[in-house]
Amino acid sequence: MGHHWWKQDGVEAPRARTVMRTNPAYIGEDESLLDVAEKLAGTEAGEIPVCGPGGDVLGMLSQRDVIAKVVVAGIDPSTVTAREVATGGVVAIRPNDRVNVALQMMHEHGVDHLPVIEHRQLVGMIAMRDIIDHIPGPGGAA
Repeated sequence: MGHHWWKQDGVEAPRARTVMRTNPAYIGEDESLLDVAEKLAGTEAGEIPVCGPGGDVLGMLSQRDVIAKVVVAGIDPSTVTAREVATGGVVAIRPNDRVNVALQMMHEHGVDHLPVIEHRQLVGMIAMRDIIDHIPGPGGAA
């Protein structure tokens, strides 16, 4: 899946840092899934990064994870930590990556949001909607 529309007029795709949302919501690894549910309810994203005490992204936790691994299993969400349920192997991009790289990764991994990581630290989140809003010409806001 190639995204060449930025190249049509010789314009490079913007870098993730110019499109990403800074100060993203995240959950601490030792927070309960009850806290996770509250944070997920307050965000547009269906998933949230799980970070260690130093801010390293350890995994992602989705609404689907909470429902499938806790609610359906009949486990009390206040007794389970984010670390216990989070999905490891985080798919992420760097701030200097072009957004066409982000689109490719979203497509390949079936996600709509990616954490933006620099020096193993969460510095932002980028969503498909953020990228669409930066497409030049008709249909995009840029």
